[in-house]
Amino acid sequence: MKHIKSCIVGLSLAINLVYSGAALSATTGSVILRDKDNAICNLPAPAPGGRVIYNLTQQQGCKDWNDRARSFQLAELPSSSFVVFSDNSLNCGISATYYYLLRTIKKQTSTPIIEFEYLQTFTHWQIIKPGLILEYGYSNTNPRDKLTCVEITTSPTP
Repeated sequence: MKHIKSCIVGLSLAINLVYSGAALSATTGSVILRDKDNAICNLPAPAPGGRVIYNLTQQQGCKDWNDRARSFQLAELPSSSFVVFSDNSLNCGISATYYYLLRTIKKQTSTPIIEFEYLQTFTHWQIIKPGLILEYGYSNTNPRDKLTCVEITTSPTP
């Protein structure tokens, strides 16, 4: 009888571990954009190890959001994810106006609302908020209401 109880308890724990692992791997997080009226555009991150580009000039991600975002927020992005904000609609490439490459450095990174103008106050490799660093960035103009492209790259699962 003790063996049956041990097997049942063992199976129960194994099922819970498998379920929680599947639920965790299914959570990829998102980047949330906000405009001057606090309207929201939610851009889901890709599956682990994936990359997605949201070209806002082509209505990818959210309709009518080109040159509209004033701030952003990260929601549950996995560690070692990269987020690019750019005003270059060609694959989120480096532009003459502004380009920011951010990286998450803690498991399931979430941030408060961050104004794009605030990014101008940081230099490379500085911590912006706990779990988020500015890996590379520059701006020749105020990035407010000028966002055209968002790229999200997630790290592969171990």
